[in-house]
Amino acid sequence: MAVQQPTEMRIRRYAEGIRSFVLTLVFVAVLSALGMYQVWQRFEVYALGLELSTETLQYRSMLDDSRKLKLELATIKRAGVVRQEAATRLNMHVPPPQKVVEIRW
Repeated sequence: MAVQQPTEMRIRRYAEGIRSFVLTLVFVAVLSALGMYQVWQRFEVYALGLELSTETLQYRSMLDDSRKLKLELATIKRAGVVRQEAATRLNMHVPPPQKVVEIRW
């Protein structure tokens, strides 16, 4: 093995130092990127949880409104209620038999 010159040894050590630094820098960058990705994923899960909670509350509210409307519709459909509303609000009454006109086709 030949004896190397001191400048060649310095250059080789310098190159190895640069290589080690670059590899360490790449390793730290990859590790940082993975950490940021994990934080972003956890934030997305948290945000989706909040959105799901909001949507669930809205769904329950709409379901409750639907039940109330169905009950109101069932109440309004009864004949007695329809007659009473027609008489009080619209001033409509059943005509006497002599005022009824039959139409035949």
